[in-house]
Amino acid sequence: RIREKERAEIAAHLHDSVLQTLALIQRQAGDGKEVLRLARSQERQLRTWLYGPAGYAAGHGTADAQAPVDQTFAACLADAAGEVEDTYNMSV
Repeated sequence: RIREKERAEIAAHLHDSVLQTLALIQRQAGDGKEVLRLARSQERQLRTWLYGPAGYAAGHGTADAQAPVDQTFAACLADAAGEVEDTYNMSV
């Protein structure tokens, strides 16, 4: 049962995030910069969900119900860089 629940959580997250982003990428196929921005953003989100301090792999269950976690300076800087990339469509 526990493994079934874990699989269901992973499937739900992938459906809600990765598959929706892939659909957006498909619609934006002619705009290379936008496709790249969407792909980078999704990669960041997925890595955070999987490996971040409150992420799935950290044993906190679903990362959607994140409890506040103290972030390192490096993590805050990475978040800020991601926001700049998403806002200004540029690689940081």
